[in-house]
Amino acid sequence: MTATAPGFTPQANPIGTISNGGTVDQNFNLVTPHPFAIIGQVTGDYAPLSDPSDITVNPIAGATIYASAPNQPNQTYSAQTDAQGNYSINNVNPGAYTGGYTVSVEAKRFEPQKTQVAQPIGASVTADFELSQVPSTTPPHPVKPGSMM
Repeated sequence: MTATAPGFTPQANPIGTISNGGTVDQNFNLVTPHPFAIIGQVTGDYAPLSDPSDITVNPIAGATIYASAPNQPNQTYSAQTDAQGNYSINNVNPGAYTGGYTVSVEAKRFEPQKTQVAQPIGASVTADFELSQVPSTTPPHPVKPGSMM
């Protein structure tokens, strides 16, 4: 059995088998969504131009993270990563909204990325990212015009 109401988090309770002609009383305690935090870490794969096969994964400092709900296009939350690649978007206030959020990240020299997170029942939800470097458009070694590689 499920109970829903505008401005409240839906709640479902199992009721088991009902005998033919029987009735069941079920009480629900609906709650309003509460402010929460979106936390996580942003890392990236680094490959030096001198050896593209030497890939290491390290935290990305200074990346920007955005979070928004589909029905709240004018309310976007944001944060930046610290030196260890960690971030926290605090006090995301869903109001009456009970759905998911799109969380995206942008960082210089890395491909942007996004994911969907569900509104948590607790105080926070985690969204970690591992970004890939933007492919380099410059050759690894200078080439003179008219010469062969």
